[in-house]
Amino acid sequence: MLLLKLAMKISQKTLLVIVLILIGFFILIISLIKASLDAFAQEEIKSEGFNINLIESSQAAIPDNKINYNFPYPGMLPDNPFYFLKEWRDKIWLFLTTDPKQKTNILLLIADKKIYSAIMLEEKNEKALAQRIFQNSQNYLEAAFKTSQKIKDEIQLKESQQKIIQAALAHQAVAIKYGFKVDSVYSKIIQP
Repeated sequence: MLLLKLAMKISQKTLLVIVLILIGFFILIISLIKASLDAFAQEEIKSEGFNINLIESSQAAIPDNKINYNFPYPGMLPDNPFYFLKEWRDKIWLFLTTDPKQKTNILLLIADKKIYSAIMLEEKNEKALAQRIFQNSQNYLEAAFKTSQKIKDEIQLKESQQKIIQAALAHQAVAIKYGFKVDSVYSKIIQP
């Protein structure tokens, strides 16, 4: 009887140690993933991509009515069979990001990559997939705008929203140039 109690105590202690080690390992993995995603974001922002120039814009939000916006290169396109892995990575990245300013920047980066993907798909004559990805980019752009409204610092809020307005105008220019069907997301962002 005493031996059985001693064996149960040891197994409870062992189980507790194993659980604590697993929790520690999980926290370490999450930290490493978050750090690598932050480094990835900084690298993606610096990368070359598609540049759109729209000389004539009727929007008063842009000085001199000129848009010069650079879309980051999207990498793997949605017609790739492993694209779902990229989607999972983005969803994990957004889930792990708690700061509204960082989350806004990530949402804007994803929106920009998706619209460039739509352009590339359109040029490959995959029109239905291009339209779906374009719509997806609009959803991410709108999410970036909504998330930016949670930023507490007024200066950061204004900077983020100005970047989003620039992006919305560039996205709208792409929609016009490539004939994508547009919903009302741009009017929500440009004319708040």
